[in-house]
Amino acid sequence: MKVTILTIFILSSIFITPVFAGAGHTGNQFSDRKKSRITRWYNKSMVMKGAKIYEQNCSSCHMKNARGVSNWRKTDETGNYPAPPLNGTAHAWHHDHNSLRNIVREGGQAMGGTMPGFKDKLSDKEIDSVLAWIQSYWSDKIYGEWLRRS
Repeated sequence: MKVTILTIFILSSIFITPVFAGAGHTGNQFSDRKKSRITRWYNKSMVMKGAKIYEQNCSSCHMKNARGVSNWRKTDETGNYPAPPLNGTAHAWHHDHNSLRNIVREGGQAMGGTMPGFKDKLSDKEIDSVLAWIQSYWSDKIYGEWLRRS
C-alpha cells in the first residue's frame, strides 16, 4: 500500500483530536475536551503548572479539585466567608480575568473572606497558571458565560 501525505493527513485528522479545547471535568481532566467548540485562553502546559501551584498554595482552603467548602455562602463565627468553590459551581466565574488575578494577588479580605494575598509569593505567570487550572474545571457553558461577561 502506497502511503501519501494526503493519506497521512486524512488519517491524522480522523484519529487525532485536540486534547485541549475546553470542557468541564468528568473524571479525566482532559478527556472531555475533544468535543468542545469553545477555545480557551490557556493551554495544557499552563494547567499542569497551575495544578502544582494550586496544590501547594490553595488546596488547604479551597479543597482538592477546587470544590471549596459546602457552607461557603454563610459567614463563620468571625463574620468572614469561608473558601468558595472555584470549579464553576460558585461565583468565581462572575469575575473577569483581571479581577480574578487581582483577588489572587491582593487576597479576599475586601470581599469578606480571609484569603491572603499572593503577590509576594507568586508571579503573574504563576497566578495565570493557577487561574488556568481553576478554569479547566469550568464547563463550556460556564466558561462561555464568563467569556460573554468579560
